[in-house]
Amino acid sequence: MSTEFGATAGTAARAPARAHVKWKEVILFGVLAYGLGWVWSGIFPYLGDLLTESTTPTDMVERLGALAVLPTMLTPMIAALIMRIFVSREGLKGSLGLLRSPKYYLAALVAPAVFVTAVVLIVQVLGLGGFKWSEAGWFVYLMLTLSALVVTLLTFGEEYGWRGYLLPRLR
Repeated sequence: MSTEFGATAGTAARAPARAHVKWKEVILFGVLAYGLGWVWSGIFPYLGDLLTESTTPTDMVERLGALAVLPTMLTPMIAALIMRIFVSREGLKGSLGLLRSPKYYLAALVAPAVFVTAVVLIVQVLGLGGFKWSEAGWFVYLMLTLSALVVTLLTFGEEYGWRGYLLPRLR
């Protein structure tokens, strides 16, 4: 004989436990993350312009420059830190998840640059592409590599906020 959940008569049937989502914290985090991003991007100084013309994120980059816009990638992390310390009061201990050896983090930063370099060299050797170094070729390559590292580090802010704070609360 079985019960409605498929358990036999001798075992207790249990319904799966439902997690309780604290929607006030989720909404407050979203408001903080997006609000800090818009404040940092300088939306308020340009509010009059935005109301009178069509402005895209590309326009914001042209106005403010990439260095002024890229730190908005840190705003989800800042919002998560504010939430952990002041709202939920859970603290920061264990908030980075499983820490690994530094060699894994170094590999994650260096491997993409090595991969792209290998692809470019293979394409050149096989004659499959028209990649040509300009006079400033190595400088451009170095700048692309450094900017990729900076963007990777800034991306951590988004991962910490969206995946490290928000996602577990919505599960």
